[in-house]
Amino acid sequence: MLTDPGRVPLSRRAWIGDGSRGASVASDGTIDWYCAGGLTTAPDLWRLLDDSGAALRVGPVRDGGSARRHLPPAAQSYRPGTNVLETVMEGAAGRRVSVVDVLPWPGPGLDAPGGVVRLVRALSGPVDIEVEVLPGPRRSGTVAPSGAGLVVGPIEVRAGASFAPAPLGRDTERWRAVLRLDAGEETVVTVGRRDLSLPATPEGAHRAVADTESAWRSWLAGLVYSGPYRAAVERAALSVRILTGPGGAPHAAGTSSLTRRVGSERTADDRWVRLRDVARAAQVLAAVGLAEDGEAAERWLREALTTAHLPWPGWFDPGGQPVPEADEWPFDGWRRSGPVRHGRPPLAPDAGLIGDVVAAVGSTRTGPFGRPDDAGPLSAAWAALAAATDRAADDWRQPDPGRWEIDRPLRMYVAG
Repeated sequence: MLTDPGRVPLSRRAWIGDGSRGASVASDGTIDWYCAGGLTTAPDLWRLLDDSGAALRVGPVRDGGSARRHLPPAAQSYRPGTNVLETVMEGAAGRRVSVVDVLPWPGPGLDAPGGVVRLVRALSGPVDIEVEVLPGPRRSGTVAPSGAGLVVGPIEVRAGASFAPAPLGRDTERWRAVLRLDAGEETVVTVGRRDLSLPATPEGAHRAVADTESAWRSWLAGLVYSGPYRAAVERAALSVRILTGPGGAPHAAGTSSLTRRVGSERTADDRWVRLRDVARAAQVLAAVGLAEDGEAAERWLREALTTAHLPWPGWFDPGGQPVPEADEWPFDGWRRSGPVRHGRPPLAPDAGLIGDVVAAVGSTRTGPFGRPDDAGPLSAAWAALAAATDRAADDWRQPDPGRWEIDRPLRMYVAG
């Protein structure tokens, strides 16, 4: 049984992704945020931001009223050098289950399918595994069994077992499938767009996991760092890359509207691309030896800024175009801290942006694989940089929202 989302701290969740899509996985085996169409699209699973929202759980059977109020004993960890996640949960009589979660990723520049593969293994047994699907209130009438799967609007959950209705009370629709595994036995659960071809057997899932692990480790092998914080630097680099789409620009966040303080109404949709983040990423990635990624970030800056109107906005979509204006989704919010937003409100120009962007020019010259004779892709946007510098000089003494984007009221910030 799924744990009530408000009782699962954010620290008991982990993120998996392929740069274009991603999912939040709670330590009870629940995926409560997943956008099959891309990081900035409407979510297909969204219980993270609404107690009645859609979700998918895979884990040991949990019965009784207290199951919804307490997290089961569990531990989450990434496979070393990868963004492949393993969650080990404890079921009845201490029997343990491992769920390995992955969005298959073939490597930079290659197309990823975008679905989630969940490889389930009984570490001790026999143990009953339940696959629970909450379609969410917006999906009433769009849920239908499909062989060994369940069609839920535009996505499909496949589990190798038949689903049957198992409502939670009178108001919450739920579908459930139960499988029994002996020690060492495995099964596969997948979720993604209905047209995807995802592994249906443990053998296929093992190949997808192994190929993805190899791709992540191959990418990370370019990192050059020999200090005492190697593990932290590796995890930071992997965290940036998991949110970086094909264009080379990292998204600022994977989810929307997670407030810093419960009860606050200061929520924002940060799933878009923040100009400052891309400029900084170009410098840092080149400095740690990930030269191709640093150059890709510079190239994205060049393409976005040569077509952007002055003054530059602080945020773009992944394609370098303006972000849609903000509206609100009908969700209650994380622990009822709404509103839940989609898009970004227009902000007054931030004169300090020019400094961050200019600092990224020539990032390809730096780092262990720097090319001193190469000014880098961003240098080709010199005309746009010069025009933006002139505009910043004209606006320098005007109040602005600053790097913190505080627009009530605008101020003169020393940091700018």
